[in-house]
Amino acid sequence: MPVRVGWYCVYTPEEIIAAAGCEPYRLVPPDGIEGNTPLLPSTLCPLVRCLVTGLEQGAFPPLNGVIIVNSCHAMLHLYNALAHRFTEEPFVFLLDMPRRDGPAATTRLAAELRVLAAFLGTRSGRSVTTERLWATIREQGNALLAAEGPGAPGVRGMRKAGPRVALAGSLPPPGLAALVEEAGGAVVTDDLCGGRRYRSGRGAVLEEALAAERDGEDPFAVLARSHLRRSPPCPRFVTRGDGRRRELLKLVETHDLRGLIYHTLKFCDLSHYDYLWVREALREKGVPVLHLETELGTRDLGRLRTRVEAFLEMLL
Repeated sequence: MPVRVGWYCVYTPEEIIAAAGCEPYRLVPPDGIEGNTPLLPSTLCPLVRCLVTGLEQGAFPPLNGVIIVNSCHAMLHLYNALAHRFTEEPFVFLLDMPRRDGPAATTRLAAELRVLAAFLGTRSGRSVTTERLWATIREQGNALLAAEGPGAPGVRGMRKAGPRVALAGSLPPPGLAALVEEAGGAVVTDDLCGGRRYRSGRGAVLEEALAAERDGEDPFAVLARSHLRRSPPCPRFVTRGDGRRRELLKLVETHDLRGLIYHTLKFCDLSHYDYLWVREALREKGVPVLHLETELGTRDLGRLRTRVEAFLEMLL
């Protein structure tokens, strides 16, 4: 059986995992998991706490390893908790991700990716050669672009009528999109890191890599550069510039949005900062934004229903 490697952050290089002969598996907390682990404080990101609880309770398929990207302070706590809890298997690897793009950051990340590739090769018994990595990039890139295209939506509801809205922000609790549609809204797209932004971002990464292969570039440098240029970037990046604003306004125009529902996880500073930025950017276009905060559990949905209904009524 292949070595199964769990991951969560969309900046995780799935191409390198696959090139090492491993099976990438994205860790998303299953329904009903509560983040009640003694390894982490209750005032930490609920996503991180739910991931630790899920791994402790065996809620995921058997894993040989987990890759953590230091995308935020909470993810560093996740790495420390898992490294303390699992001393042998699954192995836990921390990938250091720069907070800006540019030549120095690209060189730094390319070196990190080579370390990751060598580490996975020792675990799987299959070295990540340049030829294998390019072959994996071609295979995954062609499959992704042929199946869905780089702009494929991640969350889309079933309703055709009602105010057209999008979901944005942090990973939403299960059932949030359904709640919006039950209240009369039509969820036509999203701006979630695990939804449309994951697919469009990864599609762009692979598309750029496929073009760079023809120029004889180093695949690790290409992956590093393209990951750092993902658009829109994660709120952790300090060089968002006008790209994020253009992406948002394009989303509004493309899908004729009447409003946006921005979800943040409790204790997530980065998403709270991003919400303020998004609200100001959309205010220029006259697009209202509803801010919802949860701890990722379905028990939060009941108290949100009234606010969602009032927001949608305002959009009529």
